Amino acid sequence: MKVFIIYCITNNINNKKYVGQFNRDIKHFPSYYGSGNLIKRAIKKHGSISFNKEILEECNNKSDLNAQEIYWILRL
Repeated sequence: MKVFIIYCITNNINNKKYVGQFNRDIKHFPSYYGSGNLIKRAIKKHGSISFNKEILEECNNKSDLNAQEIYWILRL
């Protein structure tokens, strides 16, 4: 089942946050940590164990997902 999720990944070492969106089948979400180069480098450096991932919001469609991602980036 395809979902529209805004999520936040927090680095437990330096408390930096990464906000992203996910719009695929929910079964892939547990292993997904984002596609950005910064988050990939941070995970490679510190290991995925040093990060906490949480769902911030579920949206109804791609348009809402894009708008809410911007909202959460500005808020956090």
